[in-house]
Amino acid sequence: MPTSVNKKSTKPKASVNGKGKSKSKGKSKGKSKGKSKTKKRAKKPLQKNNDKLEQIEEMWKKLFEPSDPVVNTEDNMETKKPKVVIVLIHADWCGHCQQLKPEWQQMKDNLNEKEMSNIQFEEVESGVLNDRLPEISNNYMDGKSIEYRGFPTIGSISNGRFNQYGGERNSKNLLEWVRTLSIGK
Repeated sequence: MPTSVNKKSTKPKASVNGKGKSKSKGKSKGKSKGKSKTKKRAKKPLQKNNDKLEQIEEMWKKLFEPSDPVVNTEDNMETKKPKVVIVLIHADWCGHCQQLKPEWQQMKDNLNEKEMSNIQFEEVESGVLNDRLPEISNNYMDGKSIEYRGFPTIGSISNGRFNQYGGERNSKNLLEWVRTLSIGK
């Protein structure tokens, strides 16, 4: 069988796909009209890597290079009012606690949303005293214990101390007491 030789080139022709493009993946030694695609692809990742390196260097500088110290002032600190903690220790079987229950609920119902947002109520029933009192004491009193002598015991926690309420157990007096505590905070 005779083989055909291309007069323009001594190299064998690469096979051509149906679209008229060469299937050959090798680089052409001839001059091309534009930049090769492989060179463009190579430059983009390098640029992205350089950008990321610059970002990392800037973050490193912010984290580890000396800067002016930040002094906390009222202007740059988020100030939150501490909540008033009101504690009720009661027993379901106690007659005095049963009388207090509707008055206590009415007092809570008469507080507005703003007042309620500044108050944390901790109501402890006698059946869970051994679990709840240590939890309350750890959360609000740095582990100091709350002393109670009977049911009901009502009080507030401020500055790590439990202050027992000694007023009348009606909704009006309880409400006035709670409001004076929440205004003071």
